[in-house]
Amino acid sequence: QKLKMNWVPALILSFVVVYCNGEIIPSYMEGKFKLYDSSDNYDEFMEELGIGWFNRQLALSLTPTHEIAQSDDKVELTISTLLWSSTVKFKLDQRYDEKNPLGGTIPSLAKLIDGNKLRRYRYEDGDKVKFYEERTYSEGGNKMDIKLVIPSAGDLTAWRYFKKVK
Repeated sequence: QKLKMNWVPALILSFVVVYCNGEIIPSYMEGKFKLYDSSDNYDEFMEELGIGWFNRQLALSLTPTHEIAQSDDKVELTISTLLWSSTVKFKLDQRYDEKNPLGGTIPSLAKLIDGNKLRRYRYEDGDKVKFYEERTYSEGGNKMDIKLVIPSAGDLTAWRYFKKVK
């Protein structure tokens, strides 16, 4: 019983530190990241989502940049390529609509998982998860890997690898 209760003060303290510092996400998640390595299984991932061959080839040929910032109580994510740019602002644990690069909007929700992963869910048909992306960081925040998962396709998974450039 004593062992189980020891984590409570640590949890409260970590919440107070994060709240007092004004951070929504850890500061190492902030910055500008550029795709630096080939993606794993990304073509199959896009095909499973119903993206046509031409648009998949176009996406595979681009080198996107992801810029992540936080202010007030929102996270701001800007994704840029030579052909388009998109910015979305969101609060953790609250639904929001995100613009789809191919048109339309995607109901979404972002969560901080285990205090060190940023996961964004994309929904279809109400509460059914179409896919999610999970950002993990290594090398002190200088590398960001994005795992993309389609739960309804046997957890089909793709990976994209980014390095911090700023």
